[in-house]
Amino acid sequence: MCFPAAEGYERLVRSVEWTLIEMPLPRLQTVGLNRDPFIYEINWDENVRYMDVRGAFDNLIRFKPGAGESLIQLNGLLRPLIQKKWASMVARINKLQENRLEDFLFGVERISSARIRGGLWEIQRKICFYCAERIPEPNRGEVDHFLPWSRYPDNGMENLVVAHKRCNSEKRDFLAATDHVERWKSRFPLQAGTSSELSTLADSAGWERDPGKTLGAARGLYLRLHSDARLWSNGRIFVHPDFDRLHVALCD
Repeated sequence: MCFPAAEGYERLVRSVEWTLIEMPLPRLQTVGLNRDPFIYEINWDENVRYMDVRGAFDNLIRFKPGAGESLIQLNGLLRPLIQKKWASMVARINKLQENRLEDFLFGVERISSARIRGGLWEIQRKICFYCAERIPEPNRGEVDHFLPWSRYPDNGMENLVVAHKRCNSEKRDFLAATDHVERWKSRFPLQAGTSSELSTLADSAGWERDPGKTLGAARGLYLRLHSDARLWSNGRIFVHPDFDRLHVALCD
């Protein structure tokens, strides 16, 4: 099969890769004249040349121990700030309206879940994921991001559940309690590469899914919590995390 735009796409990928190599990555951890690689290590600096990356170039970004998990935990705080600063800089350089540019770059992220709501409702045996009470029909439920969108933006099928409007409203952007995590993890395929009800629904609806990435995000969010953290259970009830159970649910 011939793809007319394939060559142009490859050129675009190479251009984006070179821009990342040349500009932000070697400069991000430099303050004044001092370089402090406290987030990641790379094997090049700001003097890198384009010809250097055409051969056997080590383009790996090696995160410092714990840096990846910390970035996930601070996502809700850092992501809006970084997006706003980036949009502001691009708007200033190109003399554009900042608010419209920010909306264009980052505003349209959540996608309509109407076409999979009925399928999720069936998979959940027509009950709310959180309170286990009956949802009489699909349009009476709401699709919720189990890992809150504000903490980790993930539209993957494994991260979506159907809940009562009340439960969805009460959970908001809190992390759910251990009981919910165990039930949520049980919906994943038992082995990588095997099918599940969720993977079948995703295939039929043409919906994105990356269970490994979703599970990795859950580990980063839950297994680095402080012992005095509070997780949403139901209503206005919050409980402490049970780390032994969380580790079994998310790592085994």
